[in-house]
Amino acid sequence: MSNGQEKAESEFKITTNWVNRSSRLKIRYPALNDDDLKFNPGDEKQLVARVAARLNKTADEVIRIIKHTY
Repeated sequence: MSNGQEKAESEFKITTNWVNRSSRLKIRYPALNDDDLKFNPGDEKQLVARVAARLNKTADEVIRIIKHTY
């Protein structure tokens, strides 16, 4: 993992209503399930890793997807 990616992951924080956002993510990406999107505050890194594995995307791609899902 590059330093830039580690920095992006460590700085990424979910500050909005996660229930609404995760519902929209499940609609947009049907491969995602409730277990993939389970989130506890402060566990952003684990969430990103689960979603990245399920969608076969990088952590940076997942962070962008989450940030741009409203």
